[in-house]
Amino acid sequence: MNTAKWHGRVTRRAFVSGGLAAGTFAWLGAERLAAAAEVPRKLRVGIVGGRFGATFQFHEHPECVVQAVSDLRADRRAALQKVYR
Repeated sequence: MNTAKWHGRVTRRAFVSGGLAAGTFAWLGAERLAAAAEVPRKLRVGIVGGRFGATFQFHEHPECVVQAVSDLRADRRAALQKVYR
């Protein structure tokens, strides 16, 4: 069993190889984790750049929401806001 520590904390490698991850999985309960995996989550994205960024079609995917747009120039920013509402 790998018991490597880094500054008094267990490393990721020690956590995974030491069986702590399996114990945590059992503690949380497989049913709870499986139920959480079934919940659809929307991907929130931000678009930066009015020329190139306006050509993406993220907003048309049902699991994606364009959360923010940005550009230094007001005219390009307005174009992004128009495209992504």
